[in-house]
Amino acid sequence: MMKKKMYCLSIFILCICFCCKASDDVKKTADTFLHAMISGDYVKMASFINDKEGIRLSPIPFIYPDFQRKFVKNEIANCESDTALYDWFTDDPDNPDELTIKDFIQRNYRCEAERFSKDSINTFITSTGYDDSRRYNNFYEIYPKCKFVEYYASPSGTYGEMDWFSVCIILQAIDGDYYVVAVTCNYQGI
Repeated sequence: MMKKKMYCLSIFILCICFCCKASDDVKKTADTFLHAMISGDYVKMASFINDKEGIRLSPIPFIYPDFQRKFVKNEIANCESDTALYDWFTDDPDNPDELTIKDFIQRNYRCEAERFSKDSINTFITSTGYDDSRRYNNFYEIYPKCKFVEYYASPSGTYGEMDWFSVCIILQAIDGDYYVVAVTCNYQGI
């Protein structure tokens, strides 16, 4: 009986260690990707994108797989010199933004790193209620086995509490490594 309890305890401890390592890997990958994105190191960003899976970039917390294009690793790595304009699906499908990949990333995700005051793994910091479709996250519907890290940027004070925003980096384990498969953002409209 004692051996059985020790065996069960050993399995339990191994499971906890494995989960902690997975969370560490997710956080480390997301942190490195975020810092590459903030600094404009697109080659480093691309190193976290799987060749087959690609990446979706969304200006809102909702992912529209039928309308939002997947970019491949090379498109992100070379976006510094890419002048092609892409339609970026927004809240208003009849009025998409036309921007280069680089301009889209800078407009929607780049900020001063010191503004990020909180982060959370697999738990939303910002409100994600179903009553407001702009705030609803559908990551698990699109990527059922995903992990994500949300980075919250505190309000700057310029508009009171109205200019907070967050960036979510969605990752998926592929062949034993975590890759970034999508990036979304959430913000308080001013």
